[in-house]
Amino acid sequence: DLFLANNFNSIIINKYLVLKYLIECLCEKDRSLNILDISVAGFTEQHIYHRVLLLVHSHSLQELNLSFNSLSTGFALFCSALKMNKSLTDLDFMEVPLSDDDILLLADALHQHSKLSTLGLFGANSFQSPIFLWFLQKVFCASSRSCLSKVEVDSVQYYPAMPQLESYQASRQQNDRPQIHLKIYNVCADALPAFMTEQEATK
Repeated sequence: DLFLANNFNSIIINKYLVLKYLIECLCEKDRSLNILDISVAGFTEQHIYHRVLLLVHSHSLQELNLSFNSLSTGFALFCSALKMNKSLTDLDFMEVPLSDDDILLLADALHQHSKLSTLGLFGANSFQSPIFLWFLQKVFCASSRSCLSKVEVDSVQYYPAMPQLESYQASRQQNDRPQIHLKIYNVCADALPAFMTEQEATK
């Protein structure tokens, strides 16, 4: 397990080289990496290639935390590598800026990912409807091999799509499909839709 969160400050100009050498070392045959946490490390687009190498070559990697970094350029390459990965179970994109196009690429990558069970998207995208609903439909459709069971989002992402999501959940139930489990963060009274009753909000 390798925890580098908050350890790459602005003084380290060549921090991407440090990550590159760490990955090359950890990807050798006699080593296995189960957890990599590089949250709040200040990595940007120029470092994406080395994360791709990690996903492709480290078949032991189970948890990857990329929170508070930037993946905007090269995200398609990242998702291509994610499709090839066979071991990842937890992926955290909290507060990683993702565009609508990035979300669509991620849905396509996760559609056939048979190991990932937890995905953190809190603060990653505003998910204005219908993007969020489309993402869930793509990942959880009948032809999907995804074993994703928990998606972590925030109230801004969830509430715009809530009516459609409730209908989609009901449809899944009627067709004996498993329900989608969402963990919703940052819920406050001001964020609740006006049409929600107090009982619904509590639930």
